[in-house]
Amino acid sequence: MTRSRTVRAIALGAAALSLAAMIAYLGVWLRVDRLEVGHSDFVPTYVAGTLLREGHGASIYDTAAERPVYERLTPGDHLLTILPYMSPPAAAAVAAPLTLLDLPTAYRVWGLLQLLLLIGATVLVVRAAPWPATTTGAVRVACGGLALAGLGTGEALLLGQWDGMLALGLAVAYACWRRGRMATGAAVLGLAAGLTKPHLCLGLAALLLAWRDRRMILAGLAGVAATVVAGTLVAGPGAWLGMLHANTWEATSTARPMTDLVGLVGVGGEIGGQGTAGRLIGYGLAALAVAVAFAVGRRTRGRPGLLEPALGCAVLLSLLAAPHILPHDMALLSPVIAWTLARLAGRDAAEGQGWPGRWGLRSVALLALLNGAVAVSLTSGRLIDPALVVPPCLLLGAALLWLDARGARLRPAVAPVAIRPGCG
Repeated sequence: MTRSRTVRAIALGAAALSLAAMIAYLGVWLRVDRLEVGHSDFVPTYVAGTLLREGHGASIYDTAAERPVYERLTPGDHLLTILPYMSPPAAAAVAAPLTLLDLPTAYRVWGLLQLLLLIGATVLVVRAAPWPATTTGAVRVACGGLALAGLGTGEALLLGQWDGMLALGLAVAYACWRRGRMATGAAVLGLAAGLTKPHLCLGLAALLLAWRDRRMILAGLAGVAATVVAGTLVAGPGAWLGMLHANTWEATSTARPMTDLVGLVGVGGEIGGQGTAGRLIGYGLAALAVAVAFAVGRRTRGRPGLLEPALGCAVLLSLLAAPHILPHDMALLSPVIAWTLARLAGRDAAEGQGWPGRWGLRSVALLALLNGAVAVSLTSGRLIDPALVVPPCLLLGAALLWLDARGARLRPAVAPVAIRPGCG
């Protein structure tokens, strides 16, 4: 068998495995019944959207106002506690049109929308990433499939989470930065983060600050400000205190052990326990991760050839630093995996190796390790806490990307797109 046929066979095999994983996720998702839908993470968003549509926007963070809506949606399911709405106010406006549908139908539509956004994010990155000129379409499709088919994607789909929207914002920002449109990319990223999950973007914010591009910083702030203005218009200025209260409740609640979290706050819980000591240790470690992201930004400022490792490292550090993060948030890694596989394919090509070369195989091995850790964290009756298995994989990935960003033995294998600092 010739080399080209071998590569094609490997690519088709990887694509088939990815497709099988996606079909499995969809199969599990389609079997979710109405009772399980009523306990999904989509319900608080649906409840907030319902309150907003019914003219009670100022009450979307008020559990007393939320409970009757919960009881109406889940008759006979007497919940002792309800999961309060914690996302930004403008997000409720995005979900409000879906509340014209019944809850199970809205859950299906929402899940498909987020999955399509994740697919779109991955496709966009695969098209924009710095592949070697010799890379075939089959290889690009296979790498895109590997990036998309992680367990985080399946978990986000199952729970009805927001990660697809944030992943698309990250992918658009990356594509803009590859083309030198720095301010535009920062504005899109700020808008996506402010609308969905700003707590997952702390390291990215540090990276942008360290790049010291005034137009990028102002554009990113403008994107966030747009969501603040929109949220104030739909829910009133008091909504921000409600959001703060809801997130404080989540951060201090004993209903979920800290060790279920898959970031450094969870590691703090392993070290110091569930109380104040564990939280202080976790927040201290998270602050250190943000500081490292800032250092990555300083190291890579003005070096467009290091965009992929710098941005990827910042995303991993953002996940590690997040005050609240669970396995479904690993879906945000789909764009990161796609552009990293492209960069490493370039490195293999520069060393005279065809795909998959040693760098590509190492990245796939790390990807398998991360998915294995996520699988362990999702197992019922598990013998090891998620905080002990997922963060080390994220740390290993961040460390390898940091080495890449430092330029240690690593040089861009393809000519980078010209990036003009300050260009919008």
